Amino acid sequence: MGVTVEALIRAAVPASEIVTGPPRDRPGDTWPPGMKRGPVGNAPAAVVEAGSAETVSALLRAAAAAGATVQVEGARTNVVGCLDGSPDVVLQLAMDRIVDLDEVSQVVTAQAAVTGGNLESFLNDRGFTLGHYPQSLHHSTVGGWIATRATGTASARFGGLEQMVRGLEGVLPSGETFSIGVRPRSPGGLDALQLLCGAEGSLAVITAASLAVARLVPEIRLNGLVPDFGAGLEVQRELIQRAAPVGVSRLLNPAETVAIGVDAPDSASTCLLVLSLVGEPEVTGIAQRLAADAIAGTGGTLLEAGVADRWWDNRHAGPELIEDLNRDPGAFFDTIEVGVPWRSAAALAGALQSEVGELADRLWMHSSHIYSTGTGLYLAFWIDSTDDDTACSRGRAVWERAMDLADRHGGTIGHHHGIGAARSARYISSIEGRLHRTVKRALDPTGVLAARLLDG
Repeated sequence: MGVTVEALIRAAVPASEIVTGPPRDRPGDTWPPGMKRGPVGNAPAAVVEAGSAETVSALLRAAAAAGATVQVEGARTNVVGCLDGSPDVVLQLAMDRIVDLDEVSQVVTAQAAVTGGNLESFLNDRGFTLGHYPQSLHHSTVGGWIATRATGTASARFGGLEQMVRGLEGVLPSGETFSIGVRPRSPGGLDALQLLCGAEGSLAVITAASLAVARLVPEIRLNGLVPDFGAGLEVQRELIQRAAPVGVSRLLNPAETVAIGVDAPDSASTCLLVLSLVGEPEVTGIAQRLAADAIAGTGGTLLEAGVADRWWDNRHAGPELIEDLNRDPGAFFDTIEVGVPWRSAAALAGALQSEVGELADRLWMHSSHIYSTGTGLYLAFWIDSTDDDTACSRGRAVWERAMDLADRHGGTIGHHHGIGAARSARYISSIEGRLHRTVKRALDPTGVLAARLLDG
């Protein structure tokens, strides 16, 4: 079944918010296999650029009546195929206002289409920060962050997006609108805020969010060279478990260390550790000494502050980077992130370096999201093949090997990019996936909202 533009208009979707005859000449996001393969299925009957929750509600009611599917698109920066599919209608939110800043409670309320760069600039001008600095900061949206349970480079201090969410507004698949007011913590029972974070648009359309912000405080940057990746992990663990005020903590493998231009004494093993320490000078001064001692304890050395400027200057490179690296036939570039407890972090990192390194033509790896209990390991890999089909097949083999290794070492198959098409087959067999499907059937029995992560 499907839906027509005329049916949408009859259902009170404003004609001015409907784009007819939309092109389907590119995939929904920047997932490398999808970019190589191209879009699947037919073009949608329409794109609705909704300017209000009322329009979203009318659209979902019309789609349910017609047995049609709706896919919510944000800024299309997702890299794991969350938007891979062929929905009947594409919903794009034209809701990009910053609604309120409660400076007393330190909570900002923004509509879902507000981009990270605009939100951060607004907050900085008023002495605040969200603390959420993904690579796609200037391209991604508040709604997309919530959909994928995103996190940023300063997660050691601010946590992931799910720890910032204090309230949500949206529309359920039935067309019912809802509002969860600002609260410091769930009152008990199920936490609807957490249920909707990471659902990838499958359970509701998020139209606005209230997010905790922090005051802007001074930051210092510190760089060190450590003898090997395992030693660097120990430094990261020591700092976070001793509650040092770490903002960014990024440990680069030897290949990535060399790539950013660091003159390492042993390019085969030496790793760069990039740190930022956040707080008033009397606080960061103590933390700086702690970091220096931890690095020295591994046999490592401190470096001058500007050594990592190349990384800092390019840390928000946008989706065009992935597009450029996958443009040529046979050229394939992709990223994979997994999580792992500290106890097995070094072993997993070693296995990834060795076994994934055998499958890829070039491999970077870093540990960049640290917690008191573990870390996130991030792989960037290149494949050079004679054609796209071979390249994608080799790329999928890398993915499967990385997820197998993460599972074998007690880790998780993902960390902050989402599930999408890339991880769907494994997700739906997990306890989270099975619970997700049960909730999905209850909230959306006719499957109005497309949910690629539940398709396998």
